[in-house]
Amino acid sequence: MVAFKKIDEAFRELKSPNPARCFMVYGPDSGICEQQIIEASKIYKAHFPNCDINRFSEDDIGRDFASFENSVCAASLFGNSSIAIIRVRNDSISSKLSALLSDIDSNKIELSGAILIFSSSLTNKSKLVQAFEKSNNALIIRLFEPTKLELINIIKAKAQAENVSINKDAIDAILNDTINDSNSLLAQMENLALYVGPGNEIDINAIEALNVNNRESGIDEMVNALFVGNSKVCLISSNRLLKTGSAIIPMLNALTRRCLLLNNIYSEIANGRTASEIVKDKRSSIFWKEQDIIIRQCNIWNRKAIERALHEIILADAKCKTTNLPQEEIFERLIMRLSEYAKALTNRN
Repeated sequence: MVAFKKIDEAFRELKSPNPARCFMVYGPDSGICEQQIIEASKIYKAHFPNCDINRFSEDDIGRDFASFENSVCAASLFGNSSIAIIRVRNDSISSKLSALLSDIDSNKIELSGAILIFSSSLTNKSKLVQAFEKSNNALIIRLFEPTKLELINIIKAKAQAENVSINKDAIDAILNDTINDSNSLLAQMENLALYVGPGNEIDINAIEALNVNNRESGIDEMVNALFVGNSKVCLISSNRLLKTGSAIIPMLNALTRRCLLLNNIYSEIANGRTASEIVKDKRSSIFWKEQDIIIRQCNIWNRKAIERALHEIILADAKCKTTNLPQEEIFERLIMRLSEYAKALTNRN
């Protein structure tokens, strides 16, 4: 195993002759992790031009692991071997992939393709990460929160791709108002580009107009920011909601609903299901764009922590309804406490 601190170091190793056939990137930003794995797949393709780059879901591997194994091994029955890209959301397939790594290390099987894994929800304590760290035929890198410069470059590149321009004030507003995950930024930029139209400029007016027209998504943004421990975005989102006419009680109700959702997921996990299976189940009625961040929240929180949060929300709701204290002040104190609590939970993982 070789663990890298910088992605450039990892790529230099991948470009060397006979690189390890198993490579993993994990960290908090799903978009950046995925982009690095895509770049890595191009390097592997240059090494192994007869291999095909194929994506496999956790469901694909869980349902038919033998077919996946055949696709990456020398004994492939399906034509060209695969450079397999897998997005892993939890440890549901870790035991199978760990066993495969063990067989590779002991020379029981030979890879003629490659296995590339990325994840924004696994931690350094996860079974799969530990399996990669123990393998003699794997490379792994842990990424951290992107820097402001990296996020600015993402915004500018997306603006260029969408044939729009964006000024500095608008960039600063997006960074301040959006959860700083590259996928969230890209989604915001797509909406803004569609709003202003090709050839035009994204400015503060466009951002404010789009935010007013998307108040419900603003509530979701506030809730998601709180439950991943981003107190700054949570506070900005709540203030913006209040300025555009939202009331405190519906915002409290939104926090309560998220607590109940996570609590229900933990109950299902106790019955043997994984968070990914539960969240992606159509019966859960969770919007597909929300699924990844809810899985991430499941990994940050636990049942005891959710019960504590729910208790504090209920107390705040009662204060808003039965005292003369300013509701905005009660709510601000609540969301700051809970978002800082979420941040502390994140740092423990």
